[in-house]
Amino acid sequence: MNKYIYYFVLVFFSFGLFNSACESVNEANLQKIGLKEFSSHEEISHYILEVNKMTLNELKEFESKESFTSFGRKSEELYASINFDQFKSYEELVEFVKNHNQFLQMVKNSDGENYIETNFHTSIYRYVMNVDGQFKINDNVYKVLRMK
Repeated sequence: MNKYIYYFVLVFFSFGLFNSACESVNEANLQKIGLKEFSSHEEISHYILEVNKMTLNELKEFESKESFTSFGRKSEELYASINFDQFKSYEELVEFVKNHNQFLQMVKNSDGENYIETNFHTSIYRYVMNVDGQFKINDNVYKVLRMK
């Protein structure tokens, strides 16, 4: 009988630890990580339509007013800042892309030529998610992952 009580206490204690580790994220933490929040799927759909019409400068101004930096803006600014003349060799360029692989990737086209493109450049969420790939709708936090 003592053996069963021991297991019950162990399971109960483990469950308590699990619940405390899975505490909900509070609003202050959301602001710290720069999480964009939406109240509904309709709101995020409208937001996506609006930001996709903007130029990079308009997007920068718009996001600055909201104290937010989207993944899309960050990656496009990084790409636009590349001075290809600064690289003395192809290997230096590859190293640069590897050092910024959160935002950039080296891709080979059908002709076998390599080029650089931003990550998530075809994702509708690139201007919604923060630099960690996260955004919030209602009480749910979503993370966009890259599949290879």
